[in-house]
Amino acid sequence: MRRLYVGTYTEPMPHVRGDADGIHVASVGADPFRIAPVTTIVGPRNPSYVAISPDGTRLYCVQETFADDDPRLFAFALGEDFGAPRELGSVSSRGGEPCHVSLDPKGRFVFVANYGAGSVAAFPLDGNGAIVDEPTMIHHEGRGQNPRQDRPRMHAVLPDRAGDHVVVCDLGTDRVAVYRVTDGGIDASRPVSSFASAPGAGPRQLAFSPDGTHLFVVNEFAATVDSLAYEAGVLSPVDHMALLPDDWRGENLSAAIVIHPGGRFGYASNRGHDSVTVFSTTPSGRLKRLGWQREGVAFPRDIAVDPDGRILLVANQNLQTIGAFAIDSDTGMLAITGETIRYASPSCLAFFP
Repeated sequence: MRRLYVGTYTEPMPHVRGDADGIHVASVGADPFRIAPVTTIVGPRNPSYVAISPDGTRLYCVQETFADDDPRLFAFALGEDFGAPRELGSVSSRGGEPCHVSLDPKGRFVFVANYGAGSVAAFPLDGNGAIVDEPTMIHHEGRGQNPRQDRPRMHAVLPDRAGDHVVVCDLGTDRVAVYRVTDGGIDASRPVSSFASAPGAGPRQLAFSPDGTHLFVVNEFAATVDSLAYEAGVLSPVDHMALLPDDWRGENLSAAIVIHPGGRFGYASNRGHDSVTVFSTTPSGRLKRLGWQREGVAFPRDIAVDPDGRILLVANQNLQTIGAFAIDSDTGMLAITGETIRYASPSCLAFFP
């Protein structure tokens, strides 16, 4: 049985009802596939995004609240199997509306993107995994053409496989930038490289290929994916793909992107079109749209592929469910399993490593 951690909203915000009690913990089994609730981690308010350390011993989550309402970053020690977690403390995220958290593969830092402040913070970790309140910061300047692009809006921060760099998505300025990471933190003096998305595209989330040689960025407003070659912090554009049917004219906000562990397929979620786009990827980073999964999908805030590459989970935020879809290993296409679990306000899906 695998563990699944589900980030949620516990309080209303302009974009969500916020009906949950905390971070949901579920068990996920195969043959036959089953999702079952186990427990809930309470304490943080609006723990909308969670990340698990590579060794599976710690969990980190945001407290996504506005700047004047104590936005924070929490750390928990995880027990064996499904044992009760132990809080290791929390710190101010150093900016309003923290929305994304990730971990340095070398174990030195936890990174957080503050959407409201348009900043990224790298907090050191002590020997027990607790957060040390001495961050280094990234701040951008500028704005875009969409009303939500009134200033920098950091939406994601992700380290590369080596842990030598972090990549940030600035939804507010249509910019993806790479910064060097040293033992002292993020070197924010200047980016190693950057990529300009199409004006008004709104880069929101990103995912590396399994071998770390390509980066895929989902653009929220444009409903597109950019494929970028990645080498030692340097980004080079390779391909660009629309996520929606050519004749779609409705409103849509694309949200999440994941790459299958086998590296041949990718998936991106669309809120409005209410779908998961299935696409293929080549070793050179070329993209091809394969189709859409719409049945069983409603306002999909996040998606995740299990580590074995057999199942894709969809967090239907407004429907308040998590749906499971079987992945065809030959085509990458999805099929409904019939397995759904009802969870309030799901916003993030994180499998135990």
